[in-house]
Amino acid sequence: MGVLLNSLEVVTPLFFIMIIGWVLRRIGVLDEKSLGGITKLVYSLLLPCNLFMLVYSGDYSQPIDVRFIVFAIFGMVTCFTLSIMIVPHFEKDRTKCGVIAHAISRGNTALYGIPLAVGIFGAGHLGNLGVLLAIMVFIGNIGAVISLEVFRDKKLNFVSILMRVIKSPIIIFSACGAVIVALGISLPSFILTPISYMSNSVTALSFIALGGSFSFAGLHKYKTQLTAITLFKLVVSPLIWVTIGAFVLGFREIYLVALLCIFATPVPVSLFPMTKSIGGDSELSNDAVVVTTALSVVSLFGFVYLFNYLGYFA
Repeated sequence: MGVLLNSLEVVTPLFFIMIIGWVLRRIGVLDEKSLGGITKLVYSLLLPCNLFMLVYSGDYSQPIDVRFIVFAIFGMVTCFTLSIMIVPHFEKDRTKCGVIAHAISRGNTALYGIPLAVGIFGAGHLGNLGVLLAIMVFIGNIGAVISLEVFRDKKLNFVSILMRVIKSPIIIFSACGAVIVALGISLPSFILTPISYMSNSVTALSFIALGGSFSFAGLHKYKTQLTAITLFKLVVSPLIWVTIGAFVLGFREIYLVALLCIFATPVPVSLFPMTKSIGGDSELSNDAVVVTTALSVVSLFGFVYLFNYLGYFA
């Protein structure tokens, strides 16, 4: 019951914020133009600041199991590669292909993972989880940008795709955080504090924009795509990667939770602003975030309850 309540505590505030965004749109406080501005702000500045802080503030003092890093990266790269290869065979609209490929390959690791882990272990027992997630978020964002950019143009131009990946704000900020940490640089408070403030605002503004852009008509319009995304993201992917990690490779405790954060969490909120910025099907991306976030309460409860019952979090 405690796990279920914790999942509800993680997800319910996000839904309240989305409802606020939906109401603000309906009463005219937000319109298409203002929502577009918020979305652009989130993608170009607030989300990059959030990822920078995740990398910069990680606890790098504890040793990391290299097997986990190799396995997690292999799983993520495999998911992105297969989705990019397979999705176009079932979805002919290229504006939707990138959204689906992204949605089924990447979880809400940054905004959903830490609260989930705190609910299982408590804030004082997370160890190097932040470092593990920072590495995976960085890799995941590279894959996310590629998966969207591949379907941006009718003809693939790998040099152009590479340049757009390199120039992506989320890649630039994450890389800067990694370089600063590697060089052992300690940023002064007058630089770090404003970055932290902007990082802390990303969740609220992201979900307000999601709520303001949500349309119930999309649930019927995209029912096939949303069903596929939900099944693969919340059931198939974690069944493959998390169970292999737990039962074959023997990952336990923080490493097992990290796998849940990577492979079992819902579609990341960043999909919406990223899709909007490149001209993909933003309505589908918006609905994918909302639907998987809602249903993740059930799916995550199932996985966490199972591993808790088996004593894998002890």
